[in-house]
Amino acid sequence: MKYIFGYGSIVNIDKLPKFMKRDIYEINYQLSELKGYKRVWNVAKNNKYVIGIRKIYRDNKTGDWFDGSPVFLNIVPSDDCNTPVNGIIVEVDDNDLDWFDLREEHYYRVNVTDLIVNPPENAVIYAYVGTDDDIAFYEQEKDLERAKIPNMYIKMVEEGFKSFGEEEFNKYIESTTPAEVGSTDIEMVILK
Repeated sequence: MKYIFGYGSIVNIDKLPKFMKRDIYEINYQLSELKGYKRVWNVAKNNKYVIGIRKIYRDNKTGDWFDGSPVFLNIVPSDDCNTPVNGIIVEVDDNDLDWFDLREEHYYRVNVTDLIVNPPENAVIYAYVGTDDDIAFYEQEKDLERAKIPNMYIKMVEEGFKSFGEEEFNKYIESTTPAEVGSTDIEMVILK
């Protein structure tokens, strides 16, 4: 069986059916933890150039295009194995993996099976890690004070962890490096 380890928006099981285009009762998922990584806010999307799924961000107040760079969660290798990254693993097939590869256009897929705490038997588990280019872009945009975390993304992630109870939400807070940038009220728009 193949799985992906979700550590951000994928944890929100209310949104998962939309992401996977199927009913929640058809989705096999469970809580999980990943050793050897830490969760950070360091992937920025270039809101000027549209690639992949053609997503842009606009200001919720004005409706105008957001003249900045939205920032998202990432996982990076860490020597601190005492605090694993919590999340969920979601069973996927090859079509799902192809779709997630498109959805996660600023990340690349890595095999993390050996780093998952108590993985299912015979599982192959992947996680998405930010590309070097998108991490470098984040650093550039942070220095220019143009990098901002979408409030709707923070809300989606936090609601996802809270849905699994206070303990999982607290693990999320403890295993996430505080952001070095602020947040803003922007929303994603899918272009047709």
